[in-house]
Amino acid sequence: MATCERVKKLLPGHLDGDGTAAERLVVDQHVSTCSDCALELEITRVVAASLYEIFAPERLTHDLTGPVLAHLPQMEPAGPLHDLTERVKHPRRRGLVARCFSWVPAGAMMVMAVLVMVLWIAWPRPQPLGAASVGMVVHREGRASQTSSATMSSRAVRLRDGVVPGTVYETPEGAALILALKGSTEVRLFENSRMRVNHDRSLHVEAGTVHLNVGKGQQYFRVGTRDGQITVFGTEFGVEILPETTRVTVVRGEVQVENRNTFTVLRDGEGTLLGRDFKELVAYRTDTSEMEGRVAALNARVDGDIAYAGGASTAKGTGTLRAERVFVVETRKQSVRALHFRWKPGNTSLERSGYDVYVSDNSLRPVFKGRIEGWMLSDIRSTSCSLALPADVAWRDIGLLHIMVLPDFVSGRLETNFTEVYATTY
Repeated sequence: MATCERVKKLLPGHLDGDGTAAERLVVDQHVSTCSDCALELEITRVVAASLYEIFAPERLTHDLTGPVLAHLPQMEPAGPLHDLTERVKHPRRRGLVARCFSWVPAGAMMVMAVLVMVLWIAWPRPQPLGAASVGMVVHREGRASQTSSATMSSRAVRLRDGVVPGTVYETPEGAALILALKGSTEVRLFENSRMRVNHDRSLHVEAGTVHLNVGKGQQYFRVGTRDGQITVFGTEFGVEILPETTRVTVVRGEVQVENRNTFTVLRDGEGTLLGRDFKELVAYRTDTSEMEGRVAALNARVDGDIAYAGGASTAKGTGTLRAERVFVVETRKQSVRALHFRWKPGNTSLERSGYDVYVSDNSLRPVFKGRIEGWMLSDIRSTSCSLALPADVAWRDIGLLHIMVLPDFVSGRLETNFTEVYATTY
């Protein structure tokens, strides 16, 4: 993680537009989470603007090139030009061999120019850190490759490559990668793994083993797999794709694991096996030392300067930050037929994000998983919608419902301000 002292040294160049793209990314990431450095940046910006205005009358208003050249002394020719001109106009006749050798320097230069051009075209280049980048490759081992989902073109991964959404990273036998994403998130791909980056807060693990250290952010982090989805609230955990299931192991922090039928929450030192059609997800205590050992061994080989440039952090204990709304509905142990959601009417017709709905009982055990589609929320005339609940729930044992709503940001980026949730009974 970049220190405040290092970032403050970069602030003047940041304001002047100097520095590398990596340095600008480091400053932007740091000031987004550090109020002291953000204040220092604002003070520096104000001082620079004030100095610009104060010295405005002293700035030059005309070009000094002419007066300066007029006062330079007249220089004498370095040698007699007449003899040189005569030799150029009337060269002596030379033999065929001599004339051929006279072209050797020019021919060598032409050959070198062609070779340089060919190498320049064929040489693999790192992806620049532009507006589309959401992070940087800070460590690479072996022959890791990356494929663009847009163009389907593949090439070798290079250090300091920008991480662009839609890129698939693959690490064959003996290869490994570390990606540093915005929001102080680190992603480690061990050998024989494959993963797609959707954006800075969303990944999809397709094969192998991936370790994530997710920093806190304004938006929660989601990891997709073939068997289900993991919602992260500032957590260090591992995902391993097995032949029939997916193993999720939490080193520290908290994640929510779900499939199409149900969900569960894992905390420090817990794991679960995630199956696509499992009716229940069972959390169990697990030994995380093997995963931590693999991470430590990979960290020992990371170039510290490159990790700093990418904004990476190997610090532990990121803490948790939930980014959802939770409502509590008292059922009085009656059978619930449906849940009803209300929100304030909108003033725009922009597409709104859809929401996943997670319903738990008094003891926070999963009861039901539902979905509110974005189109149900996008009509500016609508202020409510309903969600039917299954009839086979043992309602006599449930006195309270905990209802959590999470936006998915797939159907739209605009969130909905839910104001009330209530239930109707049979």
